[in-house]
Amino acid sequence: MAEIHPIITSKKSDILAICQYYGVQQLHAFGSVVDGRFVEGESDIDLLVSLTNKDKEEASRIILLLWLDFQNLFQCKVDLIHNYKIKGKFFKKYLDLYKVSLYKKE
Repeated sequence: MAEIHPIITSKKSDILAICQYYGVQQLHAFGSVVDGRFVEGESDIDLLVSLTNKDKEEASRIILLLWLDFQNLFQCKVDLIHNYKIKGKFFKKYLDLYKVSLYKKE
């Protein structure tokens, strides 16, 4: 597996600040941004987020705000998936194998 793309690594402190602000439990990247296929100006950034004990309404609001902040930060399309939305066993297995941690609340 290739190293994580510089579009992510160059913004680690901003990612940390956003995650802390919104009470993110964990944030992972997956897809082209971690496997060497990312092309600036063409590819999107795939992110998987876990939130700390939020009700559905609050979680939805926070995910929308996170999505807007990450799109603004990276200046490209971001696909942001909440971990409770993952249903397919093959997709879960893919994530377990290939996701890369960007943030974990201490």
